[in-house]
Amino acid sequence: MKNFFFFVFLLSFTQSFSQVAEGQALYELKINLHKRLKPDDEKMKEMMPEFKTQKMQLLFNKNESYYKEFEDEEDDVQPNQGGGRMRFMSPKNELYRNYKIKRKVDLKEFFGEKFRIEDTITPKGWKITNESKKINNYNCMHATLNDTTNKKVVSAWFTSQIPTMSGPEGYGFLPGLIVEMTINEDEMIYTLMDYKNTLSKKDIIQAPTGGKLITEIEFKKLVESKTKEMRGRRGMMRTN
Repeated sequence: MKNFFFFVFLLSFTQSFSQVAEGQALYELKINLHKRLKPDDEKMKEMMPEFKTQKMQLLFNKNESYYKEFEDEEDDVQPNQGGGRMRFMSPKNELYRNYKIKRKVDLKEFFGEKFRIEDTITPKGWKITNESKKINNYNCMHATLNDTTNKKVVSAWFTSQIPTMSGPEGYGFLPGLIVEMTINEDEMIYTLMDYKNTLSKKDIIQAPTGGKLITEIEFKKLVESKTKEMRGRRGMMRTN
């Protein structure tokens, strides 16, 4: 029965994906901060909340997508374990994908400085299972990915009812919009909060500009170097 459902799902996707797709998706991103600490760092766990949440916006059309933090996001101030309040400064990243010409442009902020990464994109090595479930009235199929490049294990639920190759955090190339996604066993959880099948005039999809042009490898080395430096001082968290 599951195999039959899977066949029907792919058939419906083939028929629907030929339609022009555009829209905007609003996600809640929930990050488990405690999982990013050393297991024995109880003092830091007492100082900070277990979870940090923020809203992310994905704009897309037939060939492109643009992903960033939701513009109306309120100040990210959240209570910590001791009853106080802690302010989090989230990096202002912008991720652009052009699936037609297989091009990506990422504008990433790191320690107050912006870096622009331009590169080609290749389909992810997703493995689509025969699992299915309904999430917020969407019929969803399950896919998994072992992202060895970024050291992430990804689990995603997607729906062909919204025919787009786009997804949150640059994860795409699935036959439908990602409705729910987890990274590294719930360290990061993305949940679709709202979807609209149109774009407003202010919703412009284009590659970000500015920042220092740098390769993906150079950026990763920079992050690793700074992270080691910070851990040497206090043993803090790793970055996204």
